[in-house]
Amino acid sequence: MGLCFGYPPNSVFKQSIYSGFEEIFKKVNNAENIVDFYKQELEKMKIFEPAKSNLKWVINENYPTEKVTMFSEILEQVIKKINGLKSDE
Repeated sequence: MGLCFGYPPNSVFKQSIYSGFEEIFKKVNNAENIVDFYKQELEKMKIFEPAKSNLKWVINENYPTEKVTMFSEILEQVIKKINGLKSDE
């Protein structure tokens, strides 16, 4: 399961990071609360933009270390909120 997906500069998506909201909805218990939190935190960064049902960060300039650190911390918080995966019943 991916919480986010990264693409290189020569990709059709350009150099970017996409959120993995769909993956969370498919595979994680309590997904709605987790995705709501994740989305709100990414929006607070003011560098993510809408990409269909996800958010994307197009990396088209040098960003301050604080932004990268903030993103890493958001991912850590999301991981802590995951309390189990959906069963394959």
